Amino acid sequence: MVNAAVASVPERREEYAAVQRLLASPDLPAAEVMLVRDGVAAPMPPELADLVWQLARSLADGDGVTVVPLPAELSTTEAAHLLRISRPTLVKALDAGELPSRKAGTHRRIAARDVLAYREVLIDRHYRAYEALMEYSDDLGLDQK
Repeated sequence: MVNAAVASVPERREEYAAVQRLLASPDLPAAEVMLVRDGVAAPMPPELADLVWQLARSLADGDGVTVVPLPAELSTTEAAHLLRISRPTLVKALDAGELPSRKAGTHRRIAARDVLAYREVLIDRHYRAYEALMEYSDDLGLDQK
């Protein structure tokens, strides 16, 4: 697959929003989303439904989107870039066993699914640190205004 880029078409923003609302409905599990074309139906996997929801949200907001394929395995440089951390920080996480990897000669390779899962761990860690900082700020009586 090559990279794909799409600009939002202003006349279709309501259609994008309708798709977003449909896929965001809590009453509709992602497993129940079906694609139908020429009388042939196929279930939409949850991860694909989530991706389509994100695309529809961006297009409904008037933003363009780019879809870039992600290789099954990443180098440490590629993984660090995706995680928005330095390569040395990533290597420390690998050495600490926070993220699995394998050796390919003298180079490390990391499964893309593991990098994406670790990204969620980092986001959660950052959120918890922020919450703790805000609680500490409240305890000190610091005004955030």
